[in-house]
Amino acid sequence: MITVQEASASTSTTTTTTAGDRVSEFSIKQMDLNAETLGIPDSDYEATVTMPAIEFQRIIKDLTSFGEGLSVSVVKDAIKFNTTGDHGSASVTVRQSDAVDGVCVRTGGMPVH
Repeated sequence: MITVQEASASTSTTTTTTAGDRVSEFSIKQMDLNAETLGIPDSDYEATVTMPAIEFQRIIKDLTSFGEGLSVSVVKDAIKFNTTGDHGSASVTVRQSDAVDGVCVRTGGMPVH
């Protein structure tokens, strides 16, 4: 359940397991952003990558120690994540293989092998 009250400075979220044995509650302060809205232009991408969310989360968590921006590129049978920041730079390359379950890289609509 997500609760937002008008003129409130926060948004509350409550999640409950189906068995009802675990309840998580979060309250997030809203930010007043006085910046231009960034838009991502419509594009036809030449690659599609499917990977488990936990793997993606781990990569992002590892890279946020180095920078705030992220560059993602796909080459042949791999996806590469790069970042550069004040403390240095880092990159993670994930190749499609049996060792990394659930990662599938497709270019031009065809799976890459």
